[in-house]
Amino acid sequence: MKITQFHKWLTFLILFLVFWFVLKSQNQNHFVVFLPIYAIIAFGLYSLGFIFWRVTHFPTCDNATEKLREDIKEAEEDLKKRGYKPPQKKKEK
Repeated sequence: MKITQFHKWLTFLILFLVFWFVLKSQNQNHFVVFLPIYAIIAFGLYSLGFIFWRVTHFPTCDNATEKLREDIKEAEEDLKKRGYKPPQKKKEK
């Protein structure tokens, strides 16, 4: 059986909740009571950092760019053969 990402997160969540309930039952420290809220904030910050990292290090594919340009040119030529006239661009003053 393959463990999916959902199962990993669900296991982590269950372990976290068990750990939190044990700590909460032993003492009523301010940090322990609000630990789930701190965990959600930490997860949000981690998610934002991960998204920022992936966006800034987005891979570029030069071959794919050239292939896309060729496909666009082929599509334009095909449309011209079929009699399509593209709208004229308006000149700005």
